[in-house]
Amino acid sequence: MSSCRLKSLLAAGFLLPSVIAVSANDSFDGRPALDIDLYRAMQSEGINQWPLQNVNLASVDGVTKYLHTEVIAEHVVGDSERNQRKYGIDAFAKIRFKVKNPSSVVTNRSIVTQVNFGPFVTFDSGKATNPLTQTLIKAHGGFVGVQKQQDPRWPYRTPYYWFSVTGWCPNVPYFKVPMTRHRAEQIISNRSSFCPQLEGKLACERSSGDCVYEEGACIAKDPAPECLNYTSASGHPSHVLGGLCPEGDKNLVTPSGRRGCTYSYSEANQVSIDKVAGILDEDCSGRRCTSWIDFRHHCSNSDYRRKFNPATGRLEPFKYCIEYDISPPCQADCTKAECQSVPESEKEIGLPFWRGRCKDEENIARAAKVEASFPAPQAKISVATTKSTSCVFETPGICAPAPGQGGNYCTRQWGGICSNCYVPGTQVAWPATHMAYCPYDILSSPDYESSPHPTCSTSNPRDLCCLYTGECSLTGSDLASAPLDEDGFALVVSSGNSSAVATFLARVVESHGRSTDPERLASFAETQTGSSPRKGASLEIAIQRMTAMNISVDRTTIVTSTATSTTSFTTTTTTSMGTVPFLDIRTGGEHQAPTPSLNPSAGLGLNDVISSRDEAQGSSLLAILISFDVFGGILSIGSVVAGVMLLQRHLSGWPRDPQARTDAWKLVLAAMASREHVDV
Repeated sequence: MSSCRLKSLLAAGFLLPSVIAVSANDSFDGRPALDIDLYRAMQSEGINQWPLQNVNLASVDGVTKYLHTEVIAEHVVGDSERNQRKYGIDAFAKIRFKVKNPSSVVTNRSIVTQVNFGPFVTFDSGKATNPLTQTLIKAHGGFVGVQKQQDPRWPYRTPYYWFSVTGWCPNVPYFKVPMTRHRAEQIISNRSSFCPQLEGKLACERSSGDCVYEEGACIAKDPAPECLNYTSASGHPSHVLGGLCPEGDKNLVTPSGRRGCTYSYSEANQVSIDKVAGILDEDCSGRRCTSWIDFRHHCSNSDYRRKFNPATGRLEPFKYCIEYDISPPCQADCTKAECQSVPESEKEIGLPFWRGRCKDEENIARAAKVEASFPAPQAKISVATTKSTSCVFETPGICAPAPGQGGNYCTRQWGGICSNCYVPGTQVAWPATHMAYCPYDILSSPDYESSPHPTCSTSNPRDLCCLYTGECSLTGSDLASAPLDEDGFALVVSSGNSSAVATFLARVVESHGRSTDPERLASFAETQTGSSPRKGASLEIAIQRMTAMNISVDRTTIVTSTATSTTSFTTTTTTSMGTVPFLDIRTGGEHQAPTPSLNPSAGLGLNDVISSRDEAQGSSLLAILISFDVFGGILSIGSVVAGVMLLQRHLSGWPRDPQARTDAWKLVLAAMASREHVDV
C-alpha cells in the first residue's frame, strides 16, 4: 500500500470517550484500570483495519461537535464539486478502551491531569507536534492524555474532553514510520543474540546491516533509528514502546501501567452517519435517498438547494442539496452580537438533525442521539464514583472541597472523567464560576457523603444550593402543587422528571389564559431537565422560549359577524375578548403590557397590539410587520393568532402585491387593536 493511501485512510476523525468503570484486576501503583467507551468519526472502510495509536480523542459530545463545526458546514468546506464529506467521513465508530497510566504520570503533580490522566498530546498524522510533549513522552513513555474543551461555536452546558493515546514512534508521521513496534522488537531480539557472538571488528563490520562495532564490542544495530528513545534518566535505554499493550489491539486486556502497556481496546462497532443524520429518510426523486452523494444530487426538497455566501453572509441558490450550513457570523462564534442578531430563520439551512447548533439543549440532544444509535453494550459502564473509582486521592487536592464552600467538588458524570464542579448559591460564593454546576446528588456520592455540607445563602429553591443539601423551604412532595414562580420551577426541574416539568409549565401557561401543544411541550420539558442545573435557566426564559416556539399560544374566541364595505372580508365585534394580560414571571401576577418591543427577531405578536390599543404604536408595528414575511419564520406565527390565520385561509396564501399586503395588515391590526377580529 502506498504511503499516500495509508495517510488518507488514517488522517480523518477523532476518537471520543464516554463513561468509566474500574477493572477488577488491578496492579502496580494501586490505582485502577479504567474502562472508557471511545468514538471516532471516520471512513467506514478504515474501521478495525489499523492499530489505534498516536491519535487524538474526545467524548461522544466531542465527535458530534467535531463533525458539526469542522466537517459539514457547506460554505466552510468550500469544494462544491466533492463527491463525499470532508475526509470521506461516513461512519461513527465506538470502541471500548481500558486505560491505566504510568505511576510516574499520575503521581506527579506537575503533569497529572483530571486525577487519572497525563497532559494532552496533539497529534497530526500520527506525529506529536509539540516538542514539549515529546520531551514528556521520552521521560514517561506512552500515556493517555486529556484536555477539557469548550467552543463558542458549539454551546454545551457540561464539560467534554479530548484525549490522546501515545503509541510506537510518536515523533514520526504515520507514513514515515519504518516498521511496527512488534517487528522492531523481533529484529532487536534477533540481533542482540547474534551480534555479540561475532569476534573482532572485521567480523562485526561484515554484518553491518545488523550489527555495529562500538567501544570494542559488536552490538545490535537499531532497526528504527528514526523513532523516539527514552531519556537516560527514565531508566530505559531503548525506544519508547508506546502505550498499546502487546495483544491489546482489538483485545481488551488489562493494562499494567508499566512501560509499553497503558491501554488496550476492543473491536469497534459502527453506525452510518447518513442514517443518524436522517439522509436515508429524505426523498430523492420519489424514492428514499441511499447515500450522501445520492442526496446531494437528487434530493427532492428544493429548500436544501441553498447555502451561505461567506462574503455577504446571505443565503443564495445552490445547484446541489446540502447536508448543513450556518450563517458565517454564527460559524465564527454563537455568543457574539453579530450571530445573535441574525433571525432564527436565517441562521441555518439543512437537515433537521443538524439544526440548532447555537443552542446547548439541541447539542445535548444531538449527542444523545449519536450515542443511542449504537446497540446497547453487553456490559454497561457506570459513571458513579465508588471507593475504587474515587476522584479524591489527596487533601488538599483538585477534588477536595473547601470547608463550607461550593467547591472544589469532582464528578465522573461527564465523560467518566473526574471533572471539577461547584454548588451554586452558597453563603460564601465560589469564585471559580467558569466551572459547571455539580450534579444534584454530588453530596451523596461516596467521595463526599461523609464531608460537611456547604452553607447555603437561602432556603429558596431558585438559589439552587438547598436543592443539594435537602434544606429547601419546599420539598419534592410539593411537585404537583409547586408555586407558579421561580422557586416552584427550580424545585420541579431538580426532580429530573420531565413529565412533572411539562405539567408545571402547562399550569403556568394556563393560569394566564393561554394554551399549550402537549406533544411539543413534552419535548421541550425534556430539554429543561438534567443531572445538574442549567446555568442561566429560569421560568421567565422558559416561558419566553415556549412562546417563540409556538408551544404556548393565545386562545381564540368565537364571535358574531357584521359586514364591511371596504374589502371582501367581514369584520365582527366581540364582547368576550378582554385585554390579554402581560405575563410577568418575576411577580407571578398580571399587569397591563408596557410599550411593545419592536424587535422582529424577538417575536412580535398581536398581544402587543391588543394590550396597547394605541394607534401610533399600531402604525409602527404595522410598518415592521410588513417588512418581515410572517411565513418566512422570523415571526412567531402562534402569537399572530386568529387574524393572520383567517386572512391566510381567505386568500389561500399571502398577498404578493405589496399594496394588498399593506391593506391586509391594516385591516387585521386595526380590527385587533379595537378588539375586533376578522371572520370569513
